[in-house]
Amino acid sequence: MIFAKIDEILDKYGDDRIHEFFLCDSVWKPLSIVALYVLFVKKIGPWFMKDRQPYNVRNFVIVFDIIQIVANFYLTYKISTNYFTSDDWYCCDVDYSNHGIGRTQFLIFYWYHLLKISDILDTIFFILKKNNRQISHLHIYHHSLMIIFSWMGLKFVAGGQSLSILFANTFVHGVMYSYYLLTAIDVRYKENKAIKKLVTQIQIGQFVLLLTMGVFYVIQPCKFPRTLIIFGMVNTSYLLYLFSKFYYYEYIKTKKT
Repeated sequence: MIFAKIDEILDKYGDDRIHEFFLCDSVWKPLSIVALYVLFVKKIGPWFMKDRQPYNVRNFVIVFDIIQIVANFYLTYKISTNYFTSDDWYCCDVDYSNHGIGRTQFLIFYWYHLLKISDILDTIFFILKKNNRQISHLHIYHHSLMIIFSWMGLKFVAGGQSLSILFANTFVHGVMYSYYLLTAIDVRYKENKAIKKLVTQIQIGQFVLLLTMGVFYVIQPCKFPRTLIIFGMVNTSYLLYLFSKFYYYEYIKTKKT
């Protein structure tokens, strides 16, 4: 079958350690998750909620946000203690061994991939609350992309200098979910545009930082697949455009009006 053939090709160049884990041992699993996610968001969810009153999921949201905060900041800490301690962290090869630091960095990537999958619960909560205004193209594209992109990292470059990307992303998501937790506990924080604006600025700053890092990795003679770097820079550029567009219409144009 063509599916098996594609898996075979990817296995030829990918990391064998990924086969230990059921959820990510084949490219079709993250793609299936994304397909089901988009189908639920676009069709099944709205159809299910059409004649129903919004559900009260506040307690679930609070628990979810706390878990995400702890998990993201914990990974930020693990990366700082298992990556930045190296003298050549800015141009560090992937350790594909299944023991020691190689194993630890691979598991960090694996848990990061699971976090990107769990992020889609955010959208499901929006649907159950009938808060469809927040389910934008940016929202759906971002969640879908991160599931696929994190799988690609796990499959090909689970360690080394790619952990610098995870460090920035987990830290920003820890901040982001902290804000979400505040808004879930007290609705007044949701009305505070200054905090929301700051969180968006941090997210935009992350993309600028990642693009800068991408340029550095392209021009440096590091043993890192340039194809993946360029692919990541293209998608990061698009996310920067989407977030900047949101920022303009939410804070600049609205203020002028």
